[in-house]
Amino acid sequence: MKASKPFAARKISSSVKRRWRKVTSVQSLAYLLYLERRETAVDNERITVPRMKAILSEIRSRFDSFYGPRLMNILLYGSQSRGEAEPGSDIDILVVLRGPVDPGREIAGTGEMVAEMSLRFGEVISCVFVDEDQFLNRNGPLLRNVRKEGIPL
Repeated sequence: MKASKPFAARKISSSVKRRWRKVTSVQSLAYLLYLERRETAVDNERITVPRMKAILSEIRSRFDSFYGPRLMNILLYGSQSRGEAEPGSDIDILVVLRGPVDPGREIAGTGEMVAEMSLRFGEVISCVFVDEDQFLNRNGPLLRNVRKEGIPL
């Protein structure tokens, strides 16, 4: 299997380059990284287990440092946790925090850190933030699935 090139070393199509110039938010940055992955040969590769371990270890370490005792848990969920990830699949992370959670504020506070990791690893990292009560007591489809298939980091 061919090793992935670091993000900066990859050939990026001209259509994606034009879109990169218009990045205005962390969300659009993550979306453009997804488009870039879809349009390049890297898409034919899945994330290797050692590489995934390194990515998840860094996510855990960075969020531990950022949140300290407020961080209750971090779980990998979705296709990566089920072993069904396709080339180009994102890394879905649920972040469980103590105390009240304003998802918009959490995304704004961690967005630069998550975008930097996404760019460095060349993988889209998608984070969802919930509070302890939501995680333990709400029964929406997302949280039911995360509780069922999520892998704690």
